[in-house]
Amino acid sequence: MKVYRSRIDADGVRHITVNGAPLQMSTVLNEELPDLSLSILADYFSKVAALWFSWSYHKDFALRLSLLGDDWTLTSGDVERLLGIPPESILHTLNKAVD
Repeated sequence: MKVYRSRIDADGVRHITVNGAPLQMSTVLNEELPDLSLSILADYFSKVAALWFSWSYHKDFALRLSLLGDDWTLTSGDVERLLGIPPESILHTLNKAVD
């Protein structure tokens, strides 16, 4: 299981980690600014599907993620719930197999 965390340090800088390591940030198309929701989805789906698959979930996930505020913790199970992926789905099964 992966654990994603967002924390704001004393200097006001946001740190995003996955299992304690910095999350590799992805950008939307050719934009220069990284996109947090797309980055989490790209990491979550990395062993199951390509980035284009993550893109199909991006808009709804970005909205739900924005409602969490600045300091939060998500497990891969939380990501599945935010995406509306049922526990018996093939995606859930495949992600369990590669974790």
